[in-house]
Amino acid sequence: KKSCEMMMGKFFLSLSVVALVSPCGGLSTQQFRGAEVGQIDEAALRRSWTRDGVAYVEEFLTEESFLELEALARQYSDLRPESSNSVAQGRLGTYVDPKERVARILTSPNVRDALRRCTGCGNLVPSDFPVELRRYPLQSSMDWHQDEILYSEPQVECVLTIINTSDSRTQWQRKTGDVVSTFMQPNSLLLVEAEGPRHCVTPVTEGDRLIAKFVYTSSPFKLQAWYDNLDAYRQHDKSKEHEITYR
Repeated sequence: KKSCEMMMGKFFLSLSVVALVSPCGGLSTQQFRGAEVGQIDEAALRRSWTRDGVAYVEEFLTEESFLELEALARQYSDLRPESSNSVAQGRLGTYVDPKERVARILTSPNVRDALRRCTGCGNLVPSDFPVELRRYPLQSSMDWHQDEILYSEPQVECVLTIINTSDSRTQWQRKTGDVVSTFMQPNSLLLVEAEGPRHCVTPVTEGDRLIAKFVYTSSPFKLQAWYDNLDAYRQHDKSKEHEITYR
C-alpha cells in the first residue's frame, strides 16, 4: 500500500510540475495565469454526479476565459475523420499538443479544483491522454454507448461545447432509466464517468458543433484501452499526424 501511495504521490507531483512548464521547456512563473471558472452550483453538480455518474453545467468558464478558448479553437483547421471503429459517424477531430494554450486552459489548476469539488474526488488530475477537438458537421452523430475505462480507476470524461449552431442534442440515461435530452450550449460542460451512464449525440441536420474533449483521472495506471484509443485519427493520413510525444 505504501509503495502505491508513493507512486501516486510522484505521479501527481510530476503533473503539477508539468503545469508550470512553459512552451519553451523552462519553468514559468507568470506566462500562463490559467482559466477562470464561472459561478457554478458545485453542490448540485456533485449530487448529480453521485446519483448518476453524470453532471451538466452551463457557463462553466468565465466569459473572458471562454472567449479566449473559442478564438484559439477556431484556428484549428486540420480536423480529420475518425477511425472506422468509432461510435461516432461523420465526426472529425484532432489531438491537441499539451503545450498549446487550448490544452493548458482545460488542464489549469482552477479547472482541476472545480472538477474535484463537483465530483467529490479530491485527487483528480489532468490525465496524460491528449485533449481532443471534435467537430460534428452535417449528418454526423454518435451512437448510444458507455465510455471505455482507460485507467485502473474510471476516469472523468469532460466535454466542453465551444460552438453549437446545430439542431443536435446530447442524451444520457439516468440510473432510473429516464433519458435526459439537452441542447449543449456554448461554454457548457458535461462530465461523464467512464463505464457509467450510456449517452449519445443525435444526428446533425443543420448547423455545426465544435467541442473539446478532455480527461481527468485519479489513477496513473493505464489500461490497454488507453493505447487503443490513440489510433482515433492516425489510420486515415499518417502524414498529418501531430508530433506529440505520448507517455
